[in-house]
Amino acid sequence: MRKSRNYRMWQSSASLYAMTAAVPRPQIKKPVAVELIVRTGHGWRSSRDIDNIAKPILDWLVQWGILSTDNCSVVRSLLVTIDTMPRAVACVDVTVSVLS
Repeated sequence: MRKSRNYRMWQSSASLYAMTAAVPRPQIKKPVAVELIVRTGHGWRSSRDIDNIAKPILDWLVQWGILSTDNCSVVRSLLVTIDTMPRAVACVDVTVSVLS
């Protein structure tokens, strides 16, 4: 499959933000739990499918080098929560926790 132009632009924007914010790149190879909290606001559509939120974020975590892969050998738990208290601009808080 080929990634859309919008998808590639989003990945580039996420990487640019991560560089600017000095997001660490720990290269986790152990099993993890990933939690995504969607903060609604400008740009958010409540009609989107919740399962489509996780895929680009997990792909970016692999691209950025935080996760070695996003398959079930590493990502053992995934929680997506929608916080409906609107913000000025929609965003997602991402937490990656190494499992013991």
